[in-house]
Amino acid sequence: MSANHQTLDAMVSAYLAGGGSIRKIPDAIPATPIEVLRYLKRRKVKVEPARAKNAAVESKYLHDGEIITLQALVKLANGYRRKRRLPPFEVQQQAQH
Repeated sequence: MSANHQTLDAMVSAYLAGGGSIRKIPDAIPATPIEVLRYLKRRKVKVEPARAKNAAVESKYLHDGEIITLQALVKLANGYRRKRRLPPFEVQQQAQH
């Protein structure tokens, strides 16, 4: 067993002995970008698809006056889901042709 692994084991043991608990992280649920947008709108988050000049460009969204990527959109939604102890979204980007 490596020194790093022993240190990690000792830290986890001390955390549990001090009354800490470990919860299983829920598996991600598949979602479409539209489902993520709907979820955020139900949370009163102002976000909408950005109008792209080139349809082949990665999906972009407008949030608080800034252009964000699909990854940032999902990260934003998952922050709200984490606070509510809901499983995170997992969105697969569509293959671009």
